[in-house]
Amino acid sequence: MRLSAIPDSLIIAHDYEGLWRQVAGRKPVKISDQGAYSNPIVTPDSKWVVVAKTDNHWDGPNFVVRFNLQTGREFRVNLPVAEDFAPLAYVAPQGRVLLRRARNEGTPAAKSVGPEKPEYYLLDAATGRTELVTGEFEPLQQDGERPLQPTGKPNEFWAAIPNAGTNQTRVGRYNVKDFSFQTSLLVPHITFDSTSCWVDGANGKLFIVFEGQLVSIPLPRNEEPTKKTGSVQPQRED
Repeated sequence: MRLSAIPDSLIIAHDYEGLWRQVAGRKPVKISDQGAYSNPIVTPDSKWVVVAKTDNHWDGPNFVVRFNLQTGREFRVNLPVAEDFAPLAYVAPQGRVLLRRARNEGTPAAKSVGPEKPEYYLLDAATGRTELVTGEFEPLQQDGERPLQPTGKPNEFWAAIPNAGTNQTRVGRYNVKDFSFQTSLLVPHITFDSTSCWVDGANGKLFIVFEGQLVSIPLPRNEEPTKKTGSVQPQRED
């Protein structure tokens, strides 16, 4: 079950029990029982829900729909089905919803449905128009209730991108307008994501929650991001 909030209510997507709306202080009301839903994203005007859907079960390919909360009408997004196809986030600078369309990892190529490499699209919820986009999308895919931390610049946020293969993490500035990422710091021997760290710009420190410990790392003196980074040694905070 996934939730998405709007000012007066919640939109609840049940994997096999339809799409629901719950107004504060009232019981949930089913607004669609035509299939199974997942990963709802509500537009800021509270008019549309963009949500992953399947007619039968999630074992096979699925698609994405636009559900009009005012009329109750549903429209399928005009993109081919895929094994892993869902909305990721509402991108405010673009005024559109970001979609990810991909294959399931581990599925044999002959049996897989979807692009060889994940594809990302911006969807206009009101019109259904889509645009294929490229860039860095990892920060928008990380699970967690805490939003990305703003850097103080328009459309820019602090983000951490872990690499399990090299056992290191890139920390830097992520721009949601053009989906670019500029590395400020490379942290070796630790992997963590954006929800497990916090940047204290005033004191020049990066704080990480790692294995139950609070770890601090000094940030480069230059506030502007740099691609070249030196070796850093994490220090536990007492």
